[in-house]
Amino acid sequence: MALCLGIVAYLMSQRLPEPYSAPSAGMTRNLHRTAETLNSARDALTAGRLDDATARVRMVLDQAPASPAARSLAAETRRLVEDERTSAETQQRVADLVAEGRRLYRAGKYSDAIARFQEALELDPQSEFAESYLELAEDRLRQTRRRRTSTTSSRSPGEEIQISRTNLPVAKPKPGTARLTVYF
Repeated sequence: MALCLGIVAYLMSQRLPEPYSAPSAGMTRNLHRTAETLNSARDALTAGRLDDATARVRMVLDQAPASPAARSLAAETRRLVEDERTSAETQQRVADLVAEGRRLYRAGKYSDAIARFQEALELDPQSEFAESYLELAEDRLRQTRRRRTSTTSSRSPGEEIQISRTNLPVAKPKPGTARLTVYF
């Protein structure tokens, strides 16, 4: 009997681990919202709304980065986005937009050219031609605006500015060796 009382006293003195507590109400709501977002990302992917699916998968991965379902959906979304970006139809549309932008750039319509290059970059963010021409058009537009503001102060009020190709400086090539360094 003394032995039993000793064992009971010993067990009472030891801290027994508490049972696993249920998650809080806030945590449960967060998990539920994350699962809903994952389902809506899957629905957006099957509907072909790749931008929406990508954004929703990112939200899910922010909340549950180790989720195998979210990771596989993210991989599927990336694959479909890359397939769309590299499709022949998209590449042809990008090439057409870049060609139209170049034509507008040569005609001196820099803001219209910028719009075409930006549209091409929306279709294919990795298009080096569109990115390079966009930078050139933005530079030329800034130069034109600077030139307009510098001539604005010297002209009389109400007088219109007319810029033509004859006002632009003409490069006169000289024979020799040229060195060109390009960074990307």
